[in-house]
Amino acid sequence: RSQVMTYHDALMSQLRALISVVRTLRERLADVEKGVVLALKVPHLCLRKQNIEILLKKLNVIHTLHQTQPTIQVLLSRQEFSGALDLISTSQDILKDDVANIVALRHLPSQLEQLMQVIGRMLLSDFKRIVNTELSADTSIVSGQQFENVLQSPPPTDTNDGALTANGHSYGKEDELPLDEFALSSLVSGLIRQESYSFLEHFEETAINAVKRTIKDVVLEKLDLTEEKTLTSLVAEFAVVASSEDWTELLDLLVGSLIIVLRKMKMIHGTIISSIQTKQTSDSVIHETENVTVVRLRQTSDEVMINICDQVHERLGKLVNVRTRPNAVKLVTPKELSTLQSLINILSKVTSDICGRTSAGLQLSHQGQTIQFIQQFHEASRNKVANLLEKEKWKRHFCKADDLTKLSEPLLNLVTQPTQSQHSSDDSNGNLQELRISGCEESFAFVDSVVRYLGTVSTYLDLLTNLPTSACQEVALKLCDLLKLFNSRTCQLVLGAGAVSLAGLKTITIRNLAITLRSLEFVATLIPLIRSYFMDLFPGLTAKQYTTIEKSFDNTVKDYNDHLGELERKIHVIVDAALQAQLATWARKPPVPSNSFKSIGKQLAKLHEAIQDIVPASRVTKLFQSIHNQFLKRVADSLKAANLKPDNSPSHGLVVSELIFYRENLKYMNVLNPEDLHDSKLQTVWSL
Repeated sequence: RSQVMTYHDALMSQLRALISVVRTLRERLADVEKGVVLALKVPHLCLRKQNIEILLKKLNVIHTLHQTQPTIQVLLSRQEFSGALDLISTSQDILKDDVANIVALRHLPSQLEQLMQVIGRMLLSDFKRIVNTELSADTSIVSGQQFENVLQSPPPTDTNDGALTANGHSYGKEDELPLDEFALSSLVSGLIRQESYSFLEHFEETAINAVKRTIKDVVLEKLDLTEEKTLTSLVAEFAVVASSEDWTELLDLLVGSLIIVLRKMKMIHGTIISSIQTKQTSDSVIHETENVTVVRLRQTSDEVMINICDQVHERLGKLVNVRTRPNAVKLVTPKELSTLQSLINILSKVTSDICGRTSAGLQLSHQGQTIQFIQQFHEASRNKVANLLEKEKWKRHFCKADDLTKLSEPLLNLVTQPTQSQHSSDDSNGNLQELRISGCEESFAFVDSVVRYLGTVSTYLDLLTNLPTSACQEVALKLCDLLKLFNSRTCQLVLGAGAVSLAGLKTITIRNLAITLRSLEFVATLIPLIRSYFMDLFPGLTAKQYTTIEKSFDNTVKDYNDHLGELERKIHVIVDAALQAQLATWARKPPVPSNSFKSIGKQLAKLHEAIQDIVPASRVTKLFQSIHNQFLKRVADSLKAANLKPDNSPSHGLVVSELIFYRENLKYMNVLNPEDLHDSKLQTVWSL
């Protein structure tokens, strides 16, 4: 029993120790358990935190999206259309990428899309309203001449890389533009942001309508509309009755009023370009390259302005064409054409500064009108010259010195009164018998039509100072045609003997031929001087124009020279035929001188008498030398035919006597040089 108790006590002692160990172990395990559990909760708590943050972000996004529509309304009320569109675009991106599966927001994308469409319509409507208000204002009717200073001023510079200012050419206070550039810029930026480019079409359409309305208002202000008519018919009726002053006044007002409208369009276009440039710059910063669409939009905008400027020129060109109709062009004057060219230059400078390109419609119409005027003027001049020549008696004419003073200054400087020469240059009444050309030693006898013809030529030179420079070539060609007409018609009347039937002449005499020769020589000598005047007056001619004018004058001079040669040959032929007819009856028998050589002497005396006061002495000598040589050849032929030789026979002596008589006649007239009348020269009849 005691042993059992001893074992019991030992067992209890061990149990207590074991309990103590177990307690200690459990305490330590409890401590370990606490640390492990907390460590295991850290990832879970971190994940939970992330989920909560995501949820909070989503809730914030949802809250922001909930505030989108009120914010958009605020931006629209401030006309911050680009901001509103950016907000809508951003919201749409968020809905698509961040909260795509939120059921509560499923209707918001369609609402934003509808709102964007509404804003687009608002933007376009407001743009139309501003443009319509600006371009539909009452027409300011002003003179185009007041803008003449634009021809001396440099082209206006752009500001802000394309935003054209209204100060490109200063406005008077009455023309200040009330354009709200900020509002318009905001609208355009919004439309560009929304990729709605139809506003350019509306701008172009409105601008063209404004041009039409301006033209209509000016025409109705100037003309009285008594019955229902179209604008074109009203202007057409005015064109056939209006004086040059009234017509140019109408065009002056049209140009001035259209310039005012164009400058308003320039302000609008400048604002559009500025907005496009801003968009282009921002896209370049974001994408590091220019946005192709924006670049094309800039080009389209420029094309719109070009189209508008072209419309202005074309519509004015149509009005100018009305003045070109047959009944109207008769009223056109050179001064009218010159004034119209000045107005065209002003308008072209303004439109070129606006759109960067020259519009040609109005200029082409004016060139057509100028050519039409020149053609009509030329036809009238041709008829006048033709009538002058048909009435010409082809006799020497005297004119008053005052008749030359009626010529235009350029021609008056070329045609001068001759100094006293071997022929009397004026008679007791102060009438001029000869004319002289500056720089030319010869004086020229002339027929009546020459002086009047100079008056007609003078009007062509006057045209050069009054017509536009572009008409220089046309005037030069027409003047050459007039010069050729004088030459060819003279040829027909004198060489072709047309004057016999038209002017009542019995026949065309040598004196008629001689005075015609000198008259044409006078004009032919004048032609190169007129050509030089053309070239000096217009040093800026193109190479093609210069060549064309030069060739035309050269051909004219050639025609004159050909005709002058024909006249000289005609005189020679007539004299030669007369002398040959006398030689044909020469019997080479006594008495000496024979009747044939007496008649030959008389023929030569008549020839000398006919031309000695018309043709210069040197030319008379040259003519008689030619006749003398030809006569000796004819005598030689006659001697050969009669088989006569210098054999000192009676027949030989008779021939020598006849020739001596012939020589004495020529000596008396003093028309040949001594060597031409030497015995050795006369003896050539036996050897020719």
